[in-house]
Amino acid sequence: MKYSLIILTFLISIAASGEPWDKMLLELTSSKTLGEIRQVRSKFYSRMDYSPLTRSMDFGYENTVWEFDFINGAYSTNFKLSIISRNDSIVFGKIEQLHWRGNTEEIYRFSVIERELENLVNSHNTFYSTNYKVVEFIDELMEEHYFSLGCGETGSDYPIESVKMQDWAKSNNIKKLRKWLTSPNFELQAYAVAGLSRIEETGSPIPERLTAIIEHLRNRNSAIINCSGCIMGLETPINQLLFDHRDSN
Repeated sequence: MKYSLIILTFLISIAASGEPWDKMLLELTSSKTLGEIRQVRSKFYSRMDYSPLTRSMDFGYENTVWEFDFINGAYSTNFKLSIISRNDSIVFGKIEQLHWRGNTEEIYRFSVIERELENLVNSHNTFYSTNYKVVEFIDELMEEHYFSLGCGETGSDYPIESVKMQDWAKSNNIKKLRKWLTSPNFELQAYAVAGLSRIEETGSPIPERLTAIIEHLRNRNSAIINCSGCIMGLETPINQLLFDHRDSN
């Protein structure tokens, strides 16, 4: 109900506006499928339109992220679309209007099917033995992280998540790594897999259930946002990122 009221208020406000990007937003937020989203995007010129990143979640759901820069005369507005879908139907959509410095100016939510979201989160909680609420699940899923075991020219730059993972692996902190392994966030799951694999390589056992989850993530093989040296924003399947070099040995 809360999401529905927010969406209704948003649609009424932008319908009264004549700005071109507001017209685009109105069409985007009225979309019910990914196909409709693509049709709307094709109607509006964009100077910088990245290819959408669609990744398999679990239970038939997918997560799509799409950034683009809408042009209106001499001005541009940056947007980021984040969508959860199933069989092309959108069950949750979020549009962020971005400031040129990278921070978010406005957030619009649309096409929220609360029953489907509850089904997804309940299924996740059952499979991973977690206790997420819907809002917590969505917020964590859409947090921005990137996977790296060393970026920069010398490979000595580490994101904070990488530092934590390495510390937890050294101290055999399986409890902390389990939390990330059972997260809806793709990159946090990848860090957990890397940390637990390091523990296992030292000869210390990890719980059988966690081994089963790692195998599940390998079978799902979703893309992980990562860096290699100075190259940022790579999208690498988790098997290629963490396991291919091991399997070939």
